[in-house]
Amino acid sequence: MVRVSIKLDRTLFPLTFIELTTSLEKLGFEISSELPFPRPRGRFIGTGNIARKGNFTIQIDAGSQAIGMIGPLLESTIDELDSFLNTLKRDYSVDFDEFAKYYQLVSHYEYKTVKNAYTKINDFFSHPKLDELSKIVEIPIKTFSFKVGLADVLPNGINWFDMQFSPDEKRNDGYAINIVYRNENRETYRNFISHIEEKIMKSIQLIEG
Repeated sequence: MVRVSIKLDRTLFPLTFIELTTSLEKLGFEISSELPFPRPRGRFIGTGNIARKGNFTIQIDAGSQAIGMIGPLLESTIDELDSFLNTLKRDYSVDFDEFAKYYQLVSHYEYKTVKNAYTKINDFFSHPKLDELSKIVEIPIKTFSFKVGLADVLPNGINWFDMQFSPDEKRNDGYAINIVYRNENRETYRNFISHIEEKIMKSIQLIEG
């Protein structure tokens, strides 16, 4: 699962119910039955998944001024969001890049491996302090998963990155990887996420030695 989104630096969401739904229907999206009908004439308010087309879902949070696309693969999800935003720009002269506070990727990946992910994660992060912690809690423990984040930056900042690796508990045949990345610069953001799958593979190779 991949979610790519834009957080806007505005007080009010820039589009109305009618403008949003008209553009979405033009692109073949089915509007959620939870949206009021007939459409209110005012600006869009509310939060949630407002439309769907195949494996893609448009998600809007008017309160936090964010618009995003959820999809199965990174490249196609970016393309769908770009297509929607370009349609809004063409139809209503609203350029979301002008109002962007930051761009964000939230993604979940599953990576199969012939090696035991739990063992490899534990070996990678084995530390004498774990033995001391085991004594404190009086239970034998090992590193089950690990999460890293951008150094010397708070996680609620505009620019952020974190990555978590865990054994895939559902199938027990690989890794589950969760990533959050956001940046205020569109070019920096796009360049980073375009190589994210390569970065994941290299990270797993490092873990597995």
